[in-house]
Amino acid sequence: MTISVWSIGKTKDKYLQAGIEQYLSKLKHYTKLDYQEYKVKGLSDPKAQISRDQELILQQLQPSDVLILLDEKGKRYASRAFAKMIESHRLHSTRRLVFVIGGAFGHGDALRNRANASLSMSDFTFTHDMSRLILLEQLYRAMTILRGEPYHND
Repeated sequence: MTISVWSIGKTKDKYLQAGIEQYLSKLKHYTKLDYQEYKVKGLSDPKAQISRDQELILQQLQPSDVLILLDEKGKRYASRAFAKMIESHRLHSTRRLVFVIGGAFGHGDALRNRANASLSMSDFTFTHDMSRLILLEQLYRAMTILRGEPYHND
């Protein structure tokens, strides 16, 4: 199974870029990983921005992809439950599990309708740049949980 993490926009802060690179390096030892940051020129009209962002993502998706949108209204998981969800996709032969972090105005209806699930990371609000790093850390944590490695403490 390939895990894909796609996000609209580029990470600007160097310290977050360094953290992202660190977890990408760690994750490659556990799973095939596809990490994409889509640089898009900002539009002044939020509806036009949402439409363009979702078309970019929809063009990249394959029919067999399992799409999980990061969304503040999505399902919340504890780390072990998140690891179990990922393992379930592995066991059910999911070819590509795609996590999408949308742009500043969120996800469009067409993308929401295509999504298999949505995921909320917290009641807190994070910048999109921070969300990338947090998601990668949680993916790494899930992989260590699944292997029984001592990274996660209950």
